[in-house]
Amino acid sequence: MRKLLIVPSAMVAFAVLGAEPSFARVEGPWCLHTSLGRDAFIGKCDLPSYEACRAERGNLGSTYCTQNPYY
Repeated sequence: MRKLLIVPSAMVAFAVLGAEPSFARVEGPWCLHTSLGRDAFIGKCDLPSYEACRAERGNLGSTYCTQNPYY
């Protein structure tokens, strides 16, 4: 009888203690894309406006702003 309680208790403890906290992903209406060369890009899609995207872009030639298709 005791073994029947140990296994479920261990499973619950592992599920609770082994769980990682989740982080909410913030999406915005604009994305800043940075070229890494050879058709590789990094997108940052948490910008609230086109002006904010342009300001973060600065004078870098390999970046551009687009609307977020998932917003």
